[in-house]
Amino acid sequence: MDRIQQSYMESGYSQLLHLLMGVTITLLVLMTLYIVGDCNKENLGWREHRSFKTKLSSFISGFLIWLIPATLGVTLCITLGWSNVIILNTSISNMLIGAGLLMITVFLIEALPEELIFRGIIFKLLQTILPQWSVVMIQTVLFSLFAWGIGAMYSSEQIQFLPGFALILGYLRAVSGTVWVTIGFHTAIMTFTQFLLPIHGYALVVGMKAMQFTAFVLLPSALGGIFLSYLYPKPDWKGISPN
Repeated sequence: MDRIQQSYMESGYSQLLHLLMGVTITLLVLMTLYIVGDCNKENLGWREHRSFKTKLSSFISGFLIWLIPATLGVTLCITLGWSNVIILNTSISNMLIGAGLLMITVFLIEALPEELIFRGIIFKLLQTILPQWSVVMIQTVLFSLFAWGIGAMYSSEQIQFLPGFALILGYLRAVSGTVWVTIGFHTAIMTFTQFLLPIHGYALVVGMKAMQFTAFVLLPSALGGIFLSYLYPKPDWKGISPN
């Protein structure tokens, strides 16, 4: 196992560089959205008029909506023999620190900027002219085109995953009424997905496809949607938001 872990760590990945890249991307996106929002006479709606406590609560809700069903799913996959997790780094403290840094990086480099753009400003703008159901579908298409444009659809698995991921995030945004739920969900799923990549040297998953589909996507989407339907009022799928 030591030789396997060493080969992963020699792959050239730098967690610090990844984190700094996330900080840079987030700052650039926030500055751009601030300028666009202030230059436009109409409120584009990316800055929600909510307290920090409310935003944090929504973020945690989105995070747990993914984490709890995903934990059940991972347990199910391992119990049924569909997947197996081989721990490469036995230091719990190192794994916790690594997971924490990775979560901050994912939050800054993709979850926050992507959600503010697609489930924030674009979603809000489309809501003023289109019914809710069509807004969810259009933002799915736009996000998929964006992913294709930046080269994220580099495999058949990504082509199958990303449009569905965008659809799930759009649904969560429509039902909850806040982008912070989707930021939390996005942060959770991508943190744990990337944490299990061999490049980090923490774990090696046998049967990763089964775990990703069942534990990371299917159960969180189904159970999360049910939970949100009870937590928030039922959205008006045919309605248009005036502001």
